[in-house]
Amino acid sequence: MKTLLETECIPKITQLADVLADWYKVAQTAYLQARILGKDLLNSSRKMEEFVARHPEVCAAALNKLHSCIEQIPSKMDKTPASAAQDLLLLHALREYPVIDNELEALLHTNNSMLRSLHDLLL
Repeated sequence: MKTLLETECIPKITQLADVLADWYKVAQTAYLQARILGKDLLNSSRKMEEFVARHPEVCAAALNKLHSCIEQIPSKMDKTPASAAQDLLLLHALREYPVIDNELEALLHTNNSMLRSLHDLLL
């Protein structure tokens, strides 16, 4: 009986204990990775919310500064065809700025809601 126990049972129990220990290590690693990912996602979500909150103010300040710089340019300068074309491109870009700004803001809100959804799924 002792021989049977030593040759059959003890190696199987040792093998089962090793398998359980490996499984526990894998489960612990997966748990810690999920926690770290959740924390990173929460930090990213906070940063995105801060960016979205500051974005309109920063864009408005930049646009005001740009308009003031344009107003300081003398209007009676000799215009060459090349500079006139550049001025038209600049005016076209300035007119498109609010549209691009609105699209960017919509994308930021979508990204933020997707981050929140992912965060809720992880928790």
